[in-house]
Amino acid sequence: MSNDTTPTVSVAMASTRHFDFVATGATPEDARTALMAGWRAHAKQTGADPNYLAADDINVVTGPLGQAWRDYSPLLTPAANQSHGRKGTHL
Repeated sequence: MSNDTTPTVSVAMASTRHFDFVATGATPEDARTALMAGWRAHAKQTGADPNYLAADDINVVTGPLGQAWRDYSPLLTPAANQSHGRKGTHL
C-alpha cells in the first residue's frame, strides 16, 4: 500500500453505546495500546467497567498519510486523493 519513503499511520477505533474512541500510532500495536490507555482513563473518569472494552474489540487500519478508508477498506491513495480535489459532497 505504501512505499518505504511514505510515512504510515495506524488508526485504532472502537465504539461503545455512548462513545466513539480513536487513537493513532506508528504501528497497529501502538495505536491499540493508545486506545486502551484512553479507555482506562475514560473508565476511571466515568466509573465504566475497565474490562468492558478489550483489545479484540478494536478495529485498526494502517496506511500512508493521506489515505482514506470506507468501512475499514482503502478508498483513495494519497496521490489519488490529491488528484480528485473537492468538487462536491456525495454521501
